[in-house]
Amino acid sequence: MSFVAYNGVKQTTVNSCGAFSLAAAFSHFGLAQMPYLLDTGNLSQGYTLPGPEAFAQRIYQITGNLSLDIMQRTATYRYGNPVSDFNSFSSLTYVANLFGMEMQRLRVHYNENAESALNLLQVSNYSRYGKTTNLLQTEIDLITGPAYANVTGPAGYTQLPLLNAVHLLVVDQFMHSVVINAHECYDPATGYVGPYSTNAITSLTPLTQITYRHQGMTCHMAFSGLWLQMN
Repeated sequence: MSFVAYNGVKQTTVNSCGAFSLAAAFSHFGLAQMPYLLDTGNLSQGYTLPGPEAFAQRIYQITGNLSLDIMQRTATYRYGNPVSDFNSFSSLTYVANLFGMEMQRLRVHYNENAESALNLLQVSNYSRYGKTTNLLQTEIDLITGPAYANVTGPAGYTQLPLLNAVHLLVVDQFMHSVVINAHECYDPATGYVGPYSTNAITSLTPLTQITYRHQGMTCHMAFSGLWLQMN
């Protein structure tokens, strides 16, 4: 179980990190299978499985459906042409279901920081009991209504992934996503796959930062408080 298939694979658009992180998680679980495509660069190969980048980009066509206007404090679910928006956790859990991961294997967590930030964003095209609602409540409805995943919060991140688990983490003020397992981190921004470290995590000091070294540089990512646990 590893992210090695995504070593050197970088996200293709600025907001597709969530889809690439999810694709790497599927690779970890051996779920990265899609219908064959014609290899248009080498027709002699015929129809083959899509490579990691193409696989992740196809996922992004489903998951890249959340437009955020931070200045106006609004969120809108939509599909741009081309798709270019953020990855909603409701769409990530939906796609995980499509690949055979049942609700019992998926749990979305958020801490108090994420709760506060997501509560500030009002969703422009969704109402609950006739009233507009914030992004956190909308995502909870879209995730738990169809039973894609469980949702827990607010709670601190106090446990790194166990041997067979994967955590998709939102970092850097909700602007980026990475995925970690017990031993590796995959960062779609750099294509890095390898060891990582964190601040000392205990029940009293939850996760605040993920760090790794890549090409002689130390990369620090501040944890935003939202994550998807996959078992």
